[in-house]
Amino acid sequence: TYNADELKAFDERVRKQLGDVDYDYVVELKIDGVAISLRYENGRLVTAATRGDGSVGDDVTANVRTIKAVPLVLRDDNNMPDVLEVRGEVYMPTSAFVELNRLRTEGGEADFANPRNATAGSLKLLDARITAERNLSFFAYATGELSEPLAGNHYQSLEKFKKFGLPANQFFLDLFKK
Repeated sequence: TYNADELKAFDERVRKQLGDVDYDYVVELKIDGVAISLRYENGRLVTAATRGDGSVGDDVTANVRTIKAVPLVLRDDNNMPDVLEVRGEVYMPTSAFVELNRLRTEGGEADFANPRNATAGSLKLLDARITAERNLSFFAYATGELSEPLAGNHYQSLEKFKKFGLPANQFFLDLFKK
């Protein structure tokens, strides 16, 4: 929403459904990219998949392996689950988007309409070498399947991601350190 009244109405609906339960909200910046699920087993990336149609995602492991921000092997930590599914966002930084469209224009190709479309198209390419040239990035924002609990709350999960070598939204982390 872009409207304080709609936000208040949402909170009223939540409060009514939860009753007297104490609750908090977590709000993070929206970075418009492609939702991705990274599955790590024993600290190694084994699968990367998009949300697809909501039930079945696209296997984009080969292309995601070319993204520098995605660690192929997580840093060792005593509390790393054997299975760790990390949910996050693959996105194209603005500078990479501008450069990609410049190269496309020079090559006589049509520009991408926006970074999100360029990201989605890049993840579906059959040649991972081309994906690697697109300078995609990634940040982690949640967990999926876990073989054991990771942390007690959302902020602690993001801190764990950083210990494992996974990038998280630094703006959000800094906000809570103040």
